Amino acid sequence: FEEREVMTVFAVGDVVRLNSGGPLMTISAASKDGNGGDCQAIWFRNDEKAFASFPARCLTLVSRDGS
Repeated sequence: FEEREVMTVFAVGDVVRLNSGGPLMTISAASKDGNGGDCQAIWFRNDEKAFASFPARCLTLVSRDGS
């Protein structure tokens, strides 16, 4: 297992996906620390809002807020 360096700092409004796939999620809060930081994400599952926190290194940027 090779650990990858987190290059992207996520911002509120960014659309992301887990590195392993899954639904598109929107970042609602983000913090950065020596381990790359954590992000709170929101998405819809069967018309119900879902949310969870993820390590930033587990997320891939799909699009920036407004683009």
